[in-house]
Amino acid sequence: MPGRKLRRVRRAREATLLIAESGADGTRAILLERRPAPGIWGGLWSPPQFESEFAALDWCRRELGEPSMDSRRLSPIDHAFTHFDLRLTPIHVLCKAGTVVREGEHLWYCLSAPPRVGLPQPIRQLIERLAHIG
Repeated sequence: MPGRKLRRVRRAREATLLIAESGADGTRAILLERRPAPGIWGGLWSPPQFESEFAALDWCRRELGEPSMDSRRLSPIDHAFTHFDLRLTPIHVLCKAGTVVREGEHLWYCLSAPPRVGLPQPIRQLIERLAHIG
């Protein structure tokens, strides 16, 4: 009888997504950035990703200005890849409308009239959830 194959333990990774929102009803938009070509979701668009909530909020203050509300955590997103499991913790903040970041690398994704850009499936689901909560 052949020996049982040892099951390889999959690595786990965690990251924080900054859900920076601006605008009001009808013009609500969230900030997305193009993922680097190498790596997961290469070339697709996703909210900025950070190693911690502190790093995400620090970047937000430097690049977008002080948020107009306290941050709030949204339900985590768990996604399995071939070699590892990923847990994303979205942090939601409201920013002043009209805040512009580097064009080409970032875009404001309008929830009521979404642009045609490539989104990873878990991010698409998160955006749909955001569009339905006010």
